[in-house]
Amino acid sequence: MLFVAPERPVAPMTLVVLTLVDRIARKLALDYFVTGAMARDFLLYGVFGLDTGRATLDVDLAIAVDSWAQLLRPAA
Repeated sequence: MLFVAPERPVAPMTLVVLTLVDRIARKLALDYFVTGAMARDFLLYGVFGLDTGRATLDVDLAIAVDSWAQLLRPAA
């Protein structure tokens, strides 16, 4: 398994966002993953120390659902 190096931690605000997303996804029993430039940076910079020169701070996510009904259901 790969890990983000302690000397290259995830930005505090990003960690806040991902912690909140994780808590909500678990409550709703939804699988998700981080995608886009942030996922690339977690791997290239966080794990391997390669600077990617990223210009944005957005967090791209994908969720897995079984149906439209599951996606559109009200939160409990």
